[in-house]
Amino acid sequence: MKSLLKIVLCAAMFNVVVIAQDATKAVTPPVPATPVVKAAPRPSDTWSEDKSLSYMYGSNIGRQMSDPRTPIKIDLDAFVAGLKDAFAKLEPQISEQRMQQISMAFQQKMQAKQNEKGVEALKKGIAYLEANKKKPGVKVTASGLQYRVITEGKGATPTVTDKVKVHYKGTLIDGTVFDSSYKRNQPFEASLSGGVIPGWLEGMKLMAVGSKYEFTIPHTLAYDSRGQGSIGPNEVLVFEIEMISIVK
Repeated sequence: MKSLLKIVLCAAMFNVVVIAQDATKAVTPPVPATPVVKAAPRPSDTWSEDKSLSYMYGSNIGRQMSDPRTPIKIDLDAFVAGLKDAFAKLEPQISEQRMQQISMAFQQKMQAKQNEKGVEALKKGIAYLEANKKKPGVKVTASGLQYRVITEGKGATPTVTDKVKVHYKGTLIDGTVFDSSYKRNQPFEASLSGGVIPGWLEGMKLMAVGSKYEFTIPHTLAYDSRGQGSIGPNEVLVFEIEMISIVK
């Protein structure tokens, strides 16, 4: 990782302004040029490529491990000790058998927590879908997909063989935004033959170009019991999708 710093050159030149209403008036003095500001060098500027890459990898791992969503509280001393022992090819301070036991117990604990979350999400999702389908303008398809037309477009309607360009915002039922092409300022291209969740595939086929719909997607048409990233198991998802164009 290169950590070269840019040198900022800030210099301005101003002409002398002469006010010539009469000879007694003084000439306005020139504005002094802004001094050149040099960014202070860092010790890392002189690091070798290997040292810089090593720091980069360590920094990336540190960011991941310090994420609040990480399911364990990292003991930094123990973590570093494990790295040093491994690099030095020393006998691990925890036996292989013990490592396997700890790993298996941890996985079982995480699975139990996921199951608990899944049961709770399922209950909340069913209640949310029941309430949402009674709202004005909400329609429900045979699969259970719920949708509401925000803006009805007048363009062509895509078919299963098409690829479309859309903007979207995805939220959980509590309003938490987990993804947004608007925030990235970059539309998303999706194939209607696959590659996205079933609720998307069904919903986008209902939309004409220029449309904007709100879709409330049951967990069975989303990520089901497995979840995905920040989306837990059995989560109902709410998407606003804006159909921009059919990609040729």
